[in-house]
Amino acid sequence: MLSLGALALASAPVMAAWPEKPIELVVGFSPGGGTDITARTLAVFLGKELGTTALVLNKPGASGEIGLGFVAKAPATGYVLGMTNMPGLVTLPIERRTRFDERFHLHRRLGARPQRLQRAAHQQVPNAGGSC
Repeated sequence: MLSLGALALASAPVMAAWPEKPIELVVGFSPGGGTDITARTLAVFLGKELGTTALVLNKPGASGEIGLGFVAKAPATGYVLGMTNMPGLVTLPIERRTRFDERFHLHRRLGARPQRLQRAAHQQVPNAGGSC
């Protein structure tokens, strides 16, 4: 693109700033549990930091598998993030064939509890820095 100068720049698609719409934090458990409360707390700070709304979307059932499957099948836009706990993420594929066959990228460990913020492997989300 750079070699064609102004002509290439004029015809190149413009990348929009991320995020330009609300972000969904998908929780694979019912409202009111530990993972849900952590996600709702995180959503407040995430929304303020990114200048958008972070919505918590509960998709309970099958030990968190329904929520994880939803995240794995979400479009690769970076607007759907999964909030889960590690025991389910690790043991579900060992116990049975799951509704998701995606690898998940761990974004952050949230405290000493086993909750994690993650995304499906095919989704691109800017890294906010820090360590897991």
